[in-house]
Amino acid sequence: MNKKAAEKLNSDHFEVGDTVSAHIPIDKKRTKAFEGLCIKKTPKTALIRKIVNNRGMECSVPLFGNVRIEKHRSHKVRRAVLFYLRKLTGRKAKLKERFN
Repeated sequence: MNKKAAEKLNSDHFEVGDTVSAHIPIDKKRTKAFEGLCIKKTPKTALIRKIVNNRGMECSVPLFGNVRIEKHRSHKVRRAVLFYLRKLTGRKAKLKERFN
């Protein structure tokens, strides 16, 4: 698979505001799954945020290479970057789900 096909496979099927899980390779055999909300997307990377033990945790995931990204849910958003979610907690940080 060439670079353009890999880019299209990973980057086109999810947007900002989607709940995704990224399977990031650690070794040749093991992968780490990071599931959370995509809050920023650039042509080369995506920033995924999740809450662990009442703390926000963010991971910048490359869209090229061996990373596999799966989309689970879509949410209704009106912004291109969701940095305002960093300040919110609890029910205020919830987004409305979009059904396709």
